[in-house]
Amino acid sequence: MENPAEAVRENPEKNTEHGDVLLKWRALERPFKERDQSWFTTVAVIVVLASFVALFLKEFLLLGVIFAITFVSYLLATKRPEMLAHTITDEGISSGDKFYSWDNLESFWFKNLAGETALVVTLRKGFPSQLFLLLGDVHEENVKQILVNHLEYVPAPEEDWMEKSAHWFSEKVGLD
Repeated sequence: MENPAEAVRENPEKNTEHGDVLLKWRALERPFKERDQSWFTTVAVIVVLASFVALFLKEFLLLGVIFAITFVSYLLATKRPEMLAHTITDEGISSGDKFYSWDNLESFWFKNLAGETALVVTLRKGFPSQLFLLLGDVHEENVKQILVNHLEYVPAPEEDWMEKSAHWFSEKVGLD
């Protein structure tokens, strides 16, 4: 089957707002994994136990943090991400309804996020400082071939101790 991103690259179209389209694709806005009932039960048991410990120690702020993290985890596990249109033009990168010009972009690399390949682009200033765009069906090489003409390609940075700790914890607890 022909890659839809390659078809757009071979026949560039004119985008009057942000220049000529070099590559266009659609992908989820964030990685998503379907969770079953056992995952929710495991999380609920961990939250109840941690809450009892926080109450016993009279750490009410910690209790609030536990509930906030639980709420966000529940939302991320139940709400399916939407499909976003990503476009690379001769003037910059567009993701959804946001446009980032080449002047505001610095470098890029690729990263594996929950089993999916993502393009990570660093911004020169502003918030967020990095863009994470899932590639979906687009091949990494197609994206790299276009972006090296505009941005510096850097190897993916090594994980810091916090990321390593999170991976270790997720492997040991087995919530995935």
